[in-house]
Amino acid sequence: MIHVPEKRHRFILSKGQAELLQDSLIVGAEVLDTGIEQPNGTVLFDLSSVDLEDLIESLAAAINHTESEELEARLDKIYEKLKKVLG
Repeated sequence: MIHVPEKRHRFILSKGQAELLQDSLIVGAEVLDTGIEQPNGTVLFDLSSVDLEDLIESLAAAINHTESEELEARLDKIYEKLKKVLG
């Protein structure tokens, strides 16, 4: 059997976006603990396809359950970014 390494996805969020996700997700936020803060105030993530898909699904659930239009718009912006990262 040939071992094929799992695809990884690197992306950057602002510290504010990472904190917003941490505060908003009901499940799946633990992968955000793997982010590495950068000197410029951003957070670098390196997630497997599975972890990124799970994060996106959790984010979609948070968007669907929020009653705040402002929060929904902020989360939706992050959602679109993560979908692009996943491809």
